[in-house]
Amino acid sequence: MHKTALSTAHKSLLAFLSLGLCALLFLPGLHGPFVFDDITNITSNSYLKIKSLDWSVLLQAARSGNAGPLGRPVAMLSFALDYYVAGSFDNTFPFKLSSLLVHLANGCLVFILLQLVNTIGIKGNQGADGVDVSAKWVVGLALGIIWVIHPIQINAVHYVVQRMTSLSAFFVLLTIIFYLYGRLLLEIGRQHYFIFLLILAPLSLLLGLFSKENAVLAIPLIGLLEYFFFRDSPVWKRFKLIDRRFIVSGLALAIVAVFTSLTLYALPGYSGRDFTISERLLTETRVIAYYLYLIIYPAIYNFGLFHDDIQVSTSLLDPVSTLTSGILLLFLIGIAIYSHRRSQYLSFGILWFLVAHSLESTVIPLELIHEHRNYLALLGPLFVLKPLLERLYSNKGKLVGSVTVLTVIITISFPSYLRSEDWKSQESLIVAESSYHPKSARAHGALGSMLTSKGDFRNGLAEMTAAHALLPKEGGYLMNRILIKSMMREPIPGDWEKHLYSIIGNYRISPLTMAVLESATICVMSRCSSAQPVVERALTLCAARTDIGAQRRAPCYYYLGSILSRQKRYEEAAVAMTRSHNLDKHYLHPLFGSALISLRMKDYVHARSVIEDLIKENRIARYQRTDELSHLISTYNREAEKQSLPGGKIDISL
Repeated sequence: MHKTALSTAHKSLLAFLSLGLCALLFLPGLHGPFVFDDITNITSNSYLKIKSLDWSVLLQAARSGNAGPLGRPVAMLSFALDYYVAGSFDNTFPFKLSSLLVHLANGCLVFILLQLVNTIGIKGNQGADGVDVSAKWVVGLALGIIWVIHPIQINAVHYVVQRMTSLSAFFVLLTIIFYLYGRLLLEIGRQHYFIFLLILAPLSLLLGLFSKENAVLAIPLIGLLEYFFFRDSPVWKRFKLIDRRFIVSGLALAIVAVFTSLTLYALPGYSGRDFTISERLLTETRVIAYYLYLIIYPAIYNFGLFHDDIQVSTSLLDPVSTLTSGILLLFLIGIAIYSHRRSQYLSFGILWFLVAHSLESTVIPLELIHEHRNYLALLGPLFVLKPLLERLYSNKGKLVGSVTVLTVIITISFPSYLRSEDWKSQESLIVAESSYHPKSARAHGALGSMLTSKGDFRNGLAEMTAAHALLPKEGGYLMNRILIKSMMREPIPGDWEKHLYSIIGNYRISPLTMAVLESATICVMSRCSSAQPVVERALTLCAARTDIGAQRRAPCYYYLGSILSRQKRYEEAAVAMTRSHNLDKHYLHPLFGSALISLRMKDYVHARSVIEDLIKENRIARYQRTDELSHLISTYNREAEKQSLPGGKIDISL
């Protein structure tokens, strides 16, 4: 008994120390910046700025998300709690620390999952494959460590919005663990198996779906576990052959139905992308192959936040790597089918990897590539590696096995630590991105913006020019070049203007273009005054684009109205604000603009009417602007008191 307790204590200590050492690799980036989708999903969400833990406040924060069809309330609530601790979005440490803790918890669940899989078929001190149980435990711990510290996982921690991914994975792993435990209880006839199979597993899955919708993949992943590890179970032997065939046929039909529905749901989203659904599917063959390359050969210069340097595949031979990648995937699928009984971990690992990518790397019109999509998928290659390490550890001895495992862990630790170092500041991240991905327009654009903000206009313009050269049909980079020219007090080339108007008037209006149009509006009202005619014309063209949808035209009218108002062209500005609001009734900005314009025109009746509409709209808005509304009401009330307006002051209590 004493030996067993001591052994357990040693194992616990080893696991705890391993977890602590893993955490050290992430420390450099824990004070790093918010980036990219962090801005739209977190820092721009006023509901997350909670100052109390009242139930109504927490519920409002949880319901404030719009990143997916379910709103992802569990993830949104976690961001709100981080804000409560941080006190502001300027302090990123609590956000990143929470993401790290979730990631480490997932590492523990990965280890538990591997140990549960080990228990299936264990007899005495050996598994069904004859490998010593202690070797399985050590290899399981090593694989858990590799999963935690692999550099492909770094973005899932430091890119805060990807807490949605890690939280979803937490509940997926918990769902699978509950299922496996309940399944093992069912095998030995224990009556309380249903608590795990029918209560805890579904509840965990629901929480996963409320973190990120790809938690639904827990269902096919459990199907894989059931087939590979329980297919000879007495439970299944109760079914006749015809029943099994019926189940398989039903599953096949369900898969076809799901992907058909998913495709139909996804198709409208391609209107905002510069690739078609067929081009995405072709490109994803190369992306999947690239993910495998990153996992097997984790050189730091291959990683990054921006992977927009990947070429879109337009056919099997353009580029030719599309064909070779497709052949590789078919080869892997062939191996999985051929070895499903001979080498179950090889087959299981391949299928786990592919199933884990089956949502975000198929028909949904997401960006083509992001490293965090491998968060759960990474377990697939580790399952393939598992029996190889176990045999090495058993056949070659503990010393050889331990040295091999430590070598692998130390080797992948270096790029992980260096990647965390990249995340320590906005500047270090941008410099690293542009260095690792010289053909990334986003990396050049980000570097150009950073240099410009520091007053280095010449080099900022050079980087923005490089970005535009890589994406000549992207209006955002060309607009930024024009703004920088204006800041430099240099004339704006006429051919730049013509090209910009052609892009805004005829090509895709991307999210980047919309963001730059907003920043351009702000800039021309301060230090880019010479660019005002160009920006005004671009906004007019954007607003006139009936093919881009009301939600993109509405901001263009609002930005245009803001510029016109600044020039005291109030009648034109008022028309633009009205058109903006008519296009999108939930867009509050033009109502603020209309109220301010009416006050400047001394049309107090209209100003009061707009403010009263704003009060009603603000109460039901996704992102409330209560502070700004209070300031607007105060401005009106001062005028009401000064001018003795009919109706008097507006009640400021909102």
